[in-house]
Amino acid sequence: MSRGETFQWLMWLACALFLHGPTRVAADVTDTWRVDRIEIRGTLRTHDDIVRRELLFSVGDTVDAHRLAETERNLRRLLFLGDVILRFEALTSEATQPRPGRAIVDVSERYSRALSPLLDGEAEELSYGLVALDYNFLGRGQVAQVTFFHDALSGNEIRGTYREPRLAGSRHALRLSAGYAGDEGKDLSVSLSKPFYALHSRWAYGLV
Repeated sequence: MSRGETFQWLMWLACALFLHGPTRVAADVTDTWRVDRIEIRGTLRTHDDIVRRELLFSVGDTVDAHRLAETERNLRRLLFLGDVILRFEALTSEATQPRPGRAIVDVSERYSRALSPLLDGEAEELSYGLVALDYNFLGRGQVAQVTFFHDALSGNEIRGTYREPRLAGSRHALRLSAGYAGDEGKDLSVSLSKPFYALHSRWAYGLV
């Protein structure tokens, strides 16, 4: 094949890809789907219902490309999930709208546990500690953290923090924190909040 023929072939290929791209995207954007089934794939430690509760649709709903994209963004914000791919498979060959389909959520999990040392000060007055963190506690998306710290001047301190992002399956988040520092005393804090979770959310709040 001559250089001229090669260039012409590449130009035809580029034109074909250019013309095909917008057509495919436009079809995806205008399609609507009726959710007949939902499948969660790729979970190892995480319970399927923890992923399912973050979806902005349920069985029987009609969804479009915008709702699917927003759902993917919500799932990617979860600290214990890595890559997320949300796609639909048609259950029939009919081209009616909305098309009945199966929603397939493919996820990959991130390692969600950490153990980290704490060091502060000089050799004569060294303060040290240890932090244990799990941000997918029991595979249910809860955050649990325990910190032990020995201060060279004030002594030992221990603190525990627990966060439930979906209290009793609702959109409310609960955070509990308790600490003990010997002569410094004890402390306990509780906060309840409702963060924004979707573009159509009208309000959010937090109480401490």
